[in-house]
Amino acid sequence: MTRSAGVGPAAGAGEDGIALVCAVMVTMLLSVLGGALVLLSTTETLISSHHRTAQEAFYAADAGIERAAGTLRRTGDWSTVLVSACAGPMPDLCDGTSPPRAGDGTLLDLDALTAARQAESAARYGSRGPVWSLFAHAPLDRIVSLGSIPSPPYVVVWVADDVDDPDGDPMHDTNGMLMVRAEGFGAIGARQAVEVTVARERSEVRLVNWRQVR
Repeated sequence: MTRSAGVGPAAGAGEDGIALVCAVMVTMLLSVLGGALVLLSTTETLISSHHRTAQEAFYAADAGIERAAGTLRRTGDWSTVLVSACAGPMPDLCDGTSPPRAGDGTLLDLDALTAARQAESAARYGSRGPVWSLFAHAPLDRIVSLGSIPSPPYVVVWVADDVDDPDGDPMHDTNGMLMVRAEGFGAIGARQAVEVTVARERSEVRLVNWRQVR
């Protein structure tokens, strides 16, 4: 009997080799796809986490603005808050921690933050710009009730005389307007700032403008 060409042990061994190579390639492809899915899932989780902490820091800054406005409403002479570095109308929000910690445990240097705030202001307004005074600093859970939220953001608030005050003295208010800056420091290095100008109108305090500082 004549054996058909290509049929026999050698041909079978070749087919087995090809099958093995295909199986290895499929396994490698599935591994790569699996790794990509894990990476994608991890990236999305990190993005979501950063977004959440950034929002928490922003809401903390906004809460600081609201609390400061409420305190200014009860303060008769606004010039006093320009010279009393965190010792005047909001003593309950000067927590006395030295140095305080952000929501992720990072130490905050209040003197350095105030100096940076002043340098930024000088670059924007020049030598006749506002002089910023530390107004309050405390964890967010001392400003609003947060329930059981762990590691709340830390809030720092500064005040300065309005740049349009005609008296030319940055430590004295004559036009019933102040600038207020609040920053929230959260986890994963999150930091958000809100700056407003407030105006006294009889017994009320009105927000003249509001902006989120990027």
